Order: sequence, then structure tokens, then C-alpha cells
Amino acid sequence: MFVFILIGMIHGYDKIQQESNVDKQILKEKVLEQKIVFKQSFPEIPIIILSINDLNIKGEPYQFEIHPKDITQGGFVLKYSKYTNNDVKIKVSWMAIFDPRIEVSYVTQLGNKKQFTVPVSDNGIFYSLIGMSTKQSVQAQLVEVKDKLAHFKIIGDAEMIKLCILSGPKQSINFQRVNFVETEKQKWPKQDKMHLQLVKKDLKKPQEDQVMFAGLVGFKVESKNLGLTMRLKEKLIFGVNNSKLKGLYINLLTYTADQTLYIMDKSCVELFKECQFQGEKLSICSYTNGEQPKNKFSFKSYMVPDGKVFELIDGEKKAKLEGAMSCLDEIILG
Repeated sequence: MFVFILIGMIHGYDKIQQESNVDKQILKEKVLEQKIVFKQSFPEIPIIILSINDLNIKGEPYQFEIHPKDITQGGFVLKYSKYTNNDVKIKVSWMAIFDPRIEVSYVTQLGNKKQFTVPVSDNGIFYSLIGMSTKQSVQAQLVEVKDKLAHFKIIGDAEMIKLCILSGPKQSINFQRVNFVETEKQKWPKQDKMHLQLVKKDLKKPQEDQVMFAGLVGFKVESKNLGLTMRLKEKLIFGVNNSKLKGLYINLLTYTADQTLYIMDKSCVELFKECQFQGEKLSICSYTNGEQPKNKFSFKSYMVPDGKVFELIDGEKKAKLEGAMSCLDEIILG
């Protein structure tokens, strides 16, 4: 059985981190790996969301994918792969989130099956295109989410697509589709100084606990060369350096953080009976010295406030708990 000590200690972390990576050329190499280091470590291994910002490919077919690997509390490796001899120039955005309610999956689907289903954790969905094998057009479209199953369909001539799919509570994950399809009445605007034809869309300013993220989900082009770009700052800016691009399809995510999961401002250690911070909760709010709880209490997840350490003692054995852990083997106090 364990008794516990609560110790003051400086400890901090960011719950959400975002970054756009520098352009990467994939020329002769079929595979390129880039090490990403977080500015501050997470208390647990976060999930990684990916999106393509810029894409320039000289000649058909367009065949490539990106994938995160070796994810730790301190960073991850971003792997770029291409399956063509053509040059590929790509720029990627990523977002790292520590949120036990949120899940991410990276799904590859062959184009011979135009409709497919993916299990998800909840009805809130966001997705982006992170790989493909196609010629002139590709689009991934969400049909519906029902009974924790997301139903998608592939539009266009893609032989393969790869999606990054984020799922969680609908109050935390919300997305809207932003399309630009060229018609006789709607044309790409004139070129700017950088020879890009850009469309700018005003956005509603996110609240303090919200973060925005944009993901490419499709395009339609009437040329062998592909060139497109996307930026998300105060506005969503997207466009082309190829006048033959006839359509561009983007998902815009608004992620709302759960304030109860911020542990920096808490004053009490919180122990939970079940994983994922669920079930009966025991709060320990004062500094102690080898105190034993009045009643036995078992826990499988915990949150320790920023600036504190929760130390367990069982005879000669000691264990220090910091930050948060969403699931571990049962520990019994008492």
C-alpha cells in the first residue's frame, strides 16, 4: 500500500503547439525524414495533426504521402515519401494536442473503393488529405458520422488517398468546408506580385480557448503540373500558381480546448478511479508528509498541478508523479 507526499516543484508545459515547417524538396530521394522538437515537452505523448500547405509537383502522376513517427513527449519525426520520379515540393503544417478526449488516425484507402468507413471516437470530426496517388483530380468527402463511424467517399480519379482524421466531442471539434470552384461567373483573381492567384476569406476571430487549423482535402486541375498554396493567419488565404487549377477544397478546424484539462492553474492533485480521468475522484489539496488516506482509494489516472510533485511511498519504494497520466496500472492508496 502507498502513502503520499505532495511536494512543490516548478513544472510547466503547453497543451497545444502549432508550427509550419520550412519547404522541403524531395528530388532524387524517395524518403526524407525531418526531426521536429517541441518548444516545451508535453506531460504525455500528444496526438499529431498534419496538413499540406504548399504543393508543387512537376508532371503526373501526383504520388506522395506524409506521416508522423517516433512520437514522444518532446517531439516527433515527420516522414515524407514519394512514389514518382517527378520533383515534389511540399510544405506541411502540424498541430500537437494533449487531450485525452481526442483521437487521431492516419487512414490509407485505395481508389478502387470509392466509399469507405472509419471508426471514430465521437461525432466531432476533422480531416485533411496527407497522401495521394492521382492525376488530375481528387477529393475526400465526409458523407455522415453515425454510431461512431465516419462514412467517406472519394471523388475524382485517385488510385489512393491518405487522410489524417481527428475525432472527439462535437463541442471541441468543429469544421467548415471552404471551396473555390472556377466557373464562368467565378474566376481566380488576378495575379499578385508573387505570381500567385489568391483568394482571401475573412474568419471569425477564435476565442481564447480556441485554435484554428486548415487542411487540404481536394483539388481539380487541367494540367500535368500542380501548384497550390494555403495560409491561415487572421485570414484563410489560398490560391494557385497554375491557372489550370479549377477547384480547391479546404476544411477549416476550430478546436475548443477543455478548460478542466488544464492542470497548470489547479491547486489540487486529482486521482481518478478509471482511465481517461473518469469515475470517482479523490482531490488532495494541501501539503502533506507521509499522510495515509482515511479510506483506501485506487486510481488509474491522475492530474498533478503545475509546480507540484505527488510522491508515493511504500516502505523503501518511492514513486514521483508529475503532470498528468490518462491511463496506468491500478495504484492503491491506504
